[in-house]
Amino acid sequence: MTYQEMTYQAPILGSKPVLPQTNTPHAAPAPVAPAAEPRPGMADETRDRLIKAGLEVFGAHGFAGATTRQICQLAQANVSAIPYYFGGKEGLYRAVVEHIADGITALIGDTATALETRLKSRPPTPAQARVMVRDVMIETGIGLIASKRSELWGRIVLREQLDPTFAFDILYERVLRRLHGLCAMLLALVESRDPEDTHVQLTAFSLIGQVLVFRTAREAVWRKLGWDTLDAHALDAIKAVLTTQLEAAIPPASPSRRA
Repeated sequence: MTYQEMTYQAPILGSKPVLPQTNTPHAAPAPVAPAAEPRPGMADETRDRLIKAGLEVFGAHGFAGATTRQICQLAQANVSAIPYYFGGKEGLYRAVVEHIADGITALIGDTATALETRLKSRPPTPAQARVMVRDVMIETGIGLIASKRSELWGRIVLREQLDPTFAFDILYERVLRRLHGLCAMLLALVESRDPEDTHVQLTAFSLIGQVLVFRTAREAVWRKLGWDTLDAHALDAIKAVLTTQLEAAIPPASPSRRA
């Protein structure tokens, strides 16, 4: 990916202007030029380039292995830009993970919000909840699988699952807990159980895993099937399999409240 070169040297806080020396006893000090300000939009552009570069470098090397020099080189930004905009490497990583959470929320947010509204206003019957949990898993799953942006997100999300950092809470609170919570609430209605029941909680994780395997194990799937892209035919095939698998995996509706 080609980045437009743009650098900005932030003024050093607390620095004093150096006045020119003069032999005139009471000469007035020379005027000091004001500190340079970023051009309109420049700050946002530089910040965005650093986040984009951070996605690639942190995804490839992890938080510990990535260096700010690598990120600045890819973003074609001054080495002082990271502390200026983010306070340091940790702040940039937080911003990158927030960017991922924002992106996932943009993909699944409308579906999740509509479902949350329905559950609060008019809880579905067990039979209805069973259909809803299947449909929401497929809709959100296909959206994440098909998204080009999720290819970069996935590396960092997987690293956070395997070796969580200080930023894992961002993903968990903003994305993972919300999606899992909705799935668990629907499953609890299906089986007439408590949403916090261990069986319900683990079943929700199992259903989510069946969907996300097509992202986390993408390379194995593509190689075996000879795919080099996810076109409409491939997505339809995945959707058909998910529908069958989820139908088999979701528990039957509780007879006590079947409708």
